[in-house]
Amino acid sequence: EGTSGSQTLSLTGTSINYDGSGAAPSDTGSAVFDVGTQGWINVVGQGPMVIDRAIQTETLTFELHNRHPTVSQQIRLDISANEMTAYGFNPRIVETDREFQLGPDQRRIITVELDPSEVALLNLPEDQITRNFTLEIDADLDTVEYLQEITFVRMQSESEDTASGSGIINILGVIFGVLVVIALLVVFVRIIMGTQQIEDEVVSLADYQSSVADKYREIAPAPEIPAAPTMMPSQNAFTAPPAPSVPAEPIYAPAPAVPAVAPPPEITVPLEYSNSVFAKVISQNGIHDGVAFLAFAGGYDADGNGYLRKSELDRAASEYVAGGHNQPTTSPAFTDEQLIASGWTQEQIDAARASGQI
Repeated sequence: EGTSGSQTLSLTGTSINYDGSGAAPSDTGSAVFDVGTQGWINVVGQGPMVIDRAIQTETLTFELHNRHPTVSQQIRLDISANEMTAYGFNPRIVETDREFQLGPDQRRIITVELDPSEVALLNLPEDQITRNFTLEIDADLDTVEYLQEITFVRMQSESEDTASGSGIINILGVIFGVLVVIALLVVFVRIIMGTQQIEDEVVSLADYQSSVADKYREIAPAPEIPAAPTMMPSQNAFTAPPAPSVPAEPIYAPAPAVPAVAPPPEITVPLEYSNSVFAKVISQNGIHDGVAFLAFAGGYDADGNGYLRKSELDRAASEYVAGGHNQPTTSPAFTDEQLIASGWTQEQIDAARASGQI
């Protein structure tokens, strides 16, 4: 078994009817037998194939070649497919190719048909199985076998396809829902944090405005110093009276210079801001007069939202200092007697001096 080519068989015959004297008479002979594949028939197939769908007929082709240069051979074909028939797959040779004669050095294409049914593919025990069938070729001068490998892939029914698609859609829907919930939570947390920050800044702003307003509400306005009366010069007794036709015009002496009293700064808070941020900017830039700086910074609301951010206050402070506006707060010097004469009380005078207004 498994031996191909020419094999020699030797036989030895010995006589058993001899008188027993000497060696038994015998003789040896040999015969040559051709066994297995002799190489006179050559088969070319299409190699391993895959079947993954149910079609009416799957066709496999094979080429047979009679390699003998002078002798024609009668060819007989058969198929051994026990591995496939167990799963409902039955390959068969086309009737016209079952037996034919092949002349010297001639070739012929033979056809094997296979009908993979949908039922058989749906009921495969595994996702895919590989099975073989053997094409047996019996010729006058040779015997050849060709092993054809086929892989069958299990089909899915419509219900399995629908279930698989529904499962994927459900998973995608759950993932999308989770992402939406996470996004909403992030937005909600950011809104809450932003609202809390604005409320804190508004409360601090109100406290600052209230303290500033209370400070300046206690200070009475600066008194107005009455101007000196205009004085008429006396006429020189020794001067001759003017001619009647030309009346003399009076000459007025200039009034003494009285320093003007600056009114207290007007408290206006046109924009909102953070009290803590405002105090930090004042401290970092060494600004002396916070009220004057606040009035100056009113023109630096770049985005026009009615709220001075730290970046806007920083820019206003830089230009306030660079422009020479950062001067120590000073007030005109008046004596207590002058202020009392103008209607101030001593308590008002003390409070104004203590706050640096006068």
